[in-house]
Amino acid sequence: MTIPIFLIDEHRPTREILARRLASMPGLDVVSSTSDGESAIREIAGLSSDVVLIETKMKRSDA
Repeated sequence: MTIPIFLIDEHRPTREILARRLASMPGLDVVSSTSDGESAIREIAGLSSDVVLIETKMKRSDA
């Protein structure tokens, strides 16, 4: 069973590192990532993700 994951972090390098680390773990699949809450709300509606990892201190916390 694969667990789909959605990443939200405003720092691209952090998202890329997390995505690589998570993808290297059996049973985990990063289905998408974005840099802000507004984009996340638009994207997540069309995705099937069981886990959402969110940066807790974002400059644009508009969503």
